[in-house]
Amino acid sequence: MSRSIYDIASSGVDELHCVEEAFDSIRAIFALMAQKFPEGHLARDLAQLGLTETNEWSDKVQGWALAMDAELVDSGKVAGEALAVERRRASSWWTCLNEMRSTGDLPAWAAKGAWGREADHDDWLAKRGCVDIAVLGSVVAPARRAEVTL
Repeated sequence: MSRSIYDIASSGVDELHCVEEAFDSIRAIFALMAQKFPEGHLARDLAQLGLTETNEWSDKVQGWALAMDAELVDSGKVAGEALAVERRRASSWWTCLNEMRSTGDLPAWAAKGAWGREADHDDWLAKRGCVDIAVLGSVVAPARRAEVTL
């Protein structure tokens, strides 16, 4: 996947705003027609109908765009907070394993594994970055907790 879910949804919102602009252009054409043709003329009646339909659909598109914008803001925040909680927990477990390894307290079967070693930590950070990109569209730097956009 080359784009995050957030980026895809954000592109959808941008496209809805483009549709709103297209409705503005259509509305201008219908308004000009309604102005140029006399009362009772078929073209004027069709223009009035077009204005009514365009306004109705424009309102629907605008409502969806605003709702999706708000959801994107909220979901990005919630996802970031959930990832931070999970990572604090995972980090504490990794630290515990590392300490047990350094003091020789791991069971023999566990001491043979890569858990709690530096290479394991590096692998965890790389996979964590992939999750960040897929979910949030950027990587959250672990040391600074600052956003680093790719």
